[in-house]
Amino acid sequence: MRLPAGYRAFDEGRDSVRLEETDSQTRKQPEFLAKVNADNERLQRIQNDFLHVLQVLADDQNIPIWHLRTAQSRQARRLRRVAAYLTSITFSHPITTIATLCNMSRMWGVKAGREVEDAREDPAIDAWLTLLERRCLK
Repeated sequence: MRLPAGYRAFDEGRDSVRLEETDSQTRKQPEFLAKVNADNERLQRIQNDFLHVLQVLADDQNIPIWHLRTAQSRQARRLRRVAAYLTSITFSHPITTIATLCNMSRMWGVKAGREVEDAREDPAIDAWLTLLERRCLK
């Protein structure tokens, strides 16, 4: 899922993102605003859940959350894929929506889900992911 028409995402610091309306959407279809605002709240909740999972992963790996959000290292990219997967299965959000909110393609989300699900065949990784799921729900 893409952001609703007429909205842009802005990073507001370490752990928050806000969605802002563009002027064209407001002028064209004012009756659409109620639906967009409800959708805006849903997207904000998905973003907050993803950031919560990132924080749990950062605490588990003893690395700062800003590193997971910005770094392009192999470890950071892998952990962002794990966070997208955990957000999807723990909070029942579509992984394609999570990918869109992270400025990634929908295919990135699908591949991340498949990759982590395949890795779950290893009992050690499965136990680690199960532990992280429990921590995310606390």
